[in-house]
Amino acid sequence: MSELAITDLHVEIAGKEILKGVNLQLKTGEIHAIMGPNGTGKSTLSEAIMGNPAYKVTQGSVKLDGQELLDLPVDDRARAGLFLAMQYPAEIPGVRRMQPGGFERPPAGRRSSPGPGIPPGTV
Repeated sequence: MSELAITDLHVEIAGKEILKGVNLQLKTGEIHAIMGPNGTGKSTLSEAIMGNPAYKVTQGSVKLDGQELLDLPVDDRARAGLFLAMQYPAEIPGVRRMQPGGFERPPAGRRSSPGPGIPPGTV
């Protein structure tokens, strides 16, 4: 079981402190929702965890299974299993989007093409 542990995390951007002591523990199999109005630090938290250089961590730690992530470059954080997805991803031709309960189904009477170079029925 993996654990992401965020302890006393303080983050600033352009000299302004946005996060002021965030503590959070996330374990494999748990579901968490980070919610709040715009400007409360939700994106700042995820950008800091992923290592965006515009977000300066001034205090605290972010550990994955006991390993400090703040010392790692972005690509090593990704190899450790962290991923930051866009809230509104761009549409890519041939890629079906996931809906709760499975892939979106094409309208009745219309077949879905998996994309150029991919034989139908293999995806």
